[in-house]
Amino acid sequence: AVKVYEDTEAKTPVTAEDGVYTMPASDIIIEVAFAAKELPVVGISATAFANKTTIETVTIGKNVTSIADGAFNGCTGIKKFIVNAENTKYVATEDGVLFEKVEGGLKLIAFPAAYEVEEGEDATYTIPATIGGVAVTEVADGAFQALGDVEYVFCADAEIDIDTTKQPAFADNNKLHLGMTAHTKNAGTTVAATCKVAGATT
Repeated sequence: AVKVYEDTEAKTPVTAEDGVYTMPASDIIIEVAFAAKELPVVGISATAFANKTTIETVTIGKNVTSIADGAFNGCTGIKKFIVNAENTKYVATEDGVLFEKVEGGLKLIAFPAAYEVEEGEDATYTIPATIGGVAVTEVADGAFQALGDVEYVFCADAEIDIDTTKQPAFADNNKLHLGMTAHTKNAGTTVAATCKVAGATT
């Protein structure tokens, strides 16, 4: 049985009816129990949380080694991903963006659909060149489902593979800017980039 908790510290359980758990909580943590023995969650399947719009924070446990594409599609309320410090496969930045450790670097796999920009800050997000000294090399298809408060996404001074045609958040407008010309809320911001991009021009 999957145990879903409303609160990551108090672990107030979400009630189940006929074995089906509703998801009213904004912050969730997932654990698995088999009989009296606790078993770790090691993977999250495709569409596991798809369209669960009430989830605001997702905590990835230390034992999770697999997150399928589309696991959080339609989760329009997510503001932040958090990864247990002992996890060796995934990492989240301070602003809550989720990355996977892959051969040769890091892959951005999920951008919070309800990403919040602090008051007074530019409504922009820059895909970092490195995290903890490790290069960011690619962006997963569908990683950018929505942008929250962000108006424009930039690519840092790094070579990153990203196919913008497979990023729903970029479908309506050209929200990915490359090169030294950048449109930001506050004038004067520039970002150098050498991204290899399909569907966008420098």
